[in-house]
Amino acid sequence: MKKTLRTTLVFFWSIFAGTVLAAPPPTRLGAALLANDLAAVREYVEQGGDVNAGNCHALFIAYREKKFEIAAYLESVGARISPNKLLMHYLLVKQELEVVTDVVRLFQFDNKRLPTRAELESELLKRDMVRLNIDHWGNALIYEPLGQGFKLLSLGSDSMPGGAGFAMDVSASSTNDDFERAAKEADPISACAAKPASS
Repeated sequence: MKKTLRTTLVFFWSIFAGTVLAAPPPTRLGAALLANDLAAVREYVEQGGDVNAGNCHALFIAYREKKFEIAAYLESVGARISPNKLLMHYLLVKQELEVVTDVVRLFQFDNKRLPTRAELESELLKRDMVRLNIDHWGNALIYEPLGQGFKLLSLGSDSMPGGAGFAMDVSASSTNDDFERAAKEADPISACAAKPASS
């Protein structure tokens, strides 16, 4: 069982890292985002570039790749995430939580107890998954051992319980219906209508 769980975990992470985190088309803004080059992003904006081009993909990429300084700047100049991209964001968060859940369960299987917070962080580091300790809003995941079970979730952009839209709490047990409902409740953004990305 232990070998099967570990094989599944490694396989899932390789697929997740290679497909879900694949790079977007190499537009000028996209290249600046992936290079984590805030100066180039600022230059793009100052020269009149549209941060909501390409169906509001830029802010989604910034959060997906956990480039929080750039994400904060993009939001300050009006970048938004469309409800459709928000739904994709929820799914990304849930997938990461599922991977962390597997790490917790593997530790529990090996040690007959749940890991402490520090031990979980150490296990993620050993597996080169330490980035999963931080959610897509730059906040530490909530992890609390509870008897034989545990609580694991992201509190969303506001890092507070509850909330909707960006602020929605996400756990590994959240359902697609939860995500679709939250995405529909997000403010409609006319600026996110599909249009060609700027070069």
